[in-house]
Amino acid sequence: MDEVPLEWCFSDGVVLDMRHKPDGSVVTVDDVKATLKKINYNIKPFDIVLIMTGVDKYWGTTDYLNKGCGMGRESTIWLCDQGVKIMGIDSWKSYFFDYFFELSKSLLLLNNILVVNHYRYTLN
Repeated sequence: MDEVPLEWCFSDGVVLDMRHKPDGSVVTVDDVKATLKKINYNIKPFDIVLIMTGVDKYWGTTDYLNKGCGMGRESTIWLCDQGVKIMGIDSWKSYFFDYFFELSKSLLLLNNILVVNHYRYTLN
């Protein structure tokens, strides 16, 4: 964290609401693009992208481990290709779905992407 360029932390951010996805499902490139279209936003280099799965509301319960969706390999690559440098997700599943874990983790590390896990939302 101490080696992350400070300018990466002062950029536009966007929340991609994936709460509609079933538990255990994978967020695809089409899901990301559809969500961006719905909110009329185009990803640009250095954007901070936060994935909202809704699982944060289960924090502190055993359901936290079984709820939510995760990023797939292709959607992870697509966001990297857009120039995103910081990604986050509100679940323990990190930024990607379990069976893509090692590959996606490697993709993010190789592309110098900072990842934030377990953040919490406050929605009205």
